[in-house]
Amino acid sequence: MSSNCFLCYNIIMETQLIIWMPFVGTALGSAMVFLFKNRISHKTEKALLGFASGVMVAAAIYSLLNPSVEMASQSYRQPWIPAVTGLL
Repeated sequence: MSSNCFLCYNIIMETQLIIWMPFVGTALGSAMVFLFKNRISHKTEKALLGFASGVMVAAAIYSLLNPSVEMASQSYRQPWIPAVTGLL
């Protein structure tokens, strides 16, 4: 085997790691809902739901809306129009 094949295995392993890490994290996070369903207080549940919704709003703004406004600013006069249309 050549030394280039060793690099191929590293790329394959890295790709597998990139694919499986979010999957495992999401699976473990969702498993907590079933494991601690009756064990957490109402106040803690509200705090966790608030945190999760904040993470989702931040992901939507920084990963989706900002790039769409930047891309639209190159071709539209009002770059916020495609972003607002996408939210509707």
